[in-house]
Amino acid sequence: MVDENYSSTLSPLFGLSIDIGLSRNRNKWHIVNELIYKAYKTDNSFTRPYGSGYSVTRDVHLSFSYAQLNTIVRYLFQLNALLKPYINLGVSNGVIVAENKNSSHSSYSFGGEEDVKAIDGPQKYQISWLAGTGLAIRNIIQVEFRYAGSAKSFSPYHALDVNATSFQFIFNYQF
Repeated sequence: MVDENYSSTLSPLFGLSIDIGLSRNRNKWHIVNELIYKAYKTDNSFTRPYGSGYSVTRDVHLSFSYAQLNTIVRYLFQLNALLKPYINLGVSNGVIVAENKNSSHSSYSFGGEEDVKAIDGPQKYQISWLAGTGLAIRNIIQVEFRYAGSAKSFSPYHALDVNATSFQFIFNYQF
């Protein structure tokens, strides 16, 4: 499973957020907490040499669902009352709530087949770093582009770093 190109996924995030403006600085600085539900799904098929003159083809399918708490520090640029661009930086703490798919199917060139778990005992906890930029419109609508990256993710193996990264487009309506 090491050094292979796994597919990317496109999936929606669902959640709730609390945005606390720090009034001491005319609400330029904010602490934002988000509780979200997200899914991570990837797969790959690859062939490698196996023994002398044989090969093995592996089909790997992974799909995990997470509950995640994001804690973000946000700075709003107070240009005018209608539009307020902002930048933010934060950390997310995610926990796997469902292991939807975690399989590896191996087909050997000499005729054998084997089905096993792709990752035996995935890490249930994941920490990621977040950075983003966005635009608040009338303090009701926010549109944001965010990057999230994790150094280890769900891999329990020392030699297998799963660097789960994502680019997120977030639309937020406050009421």
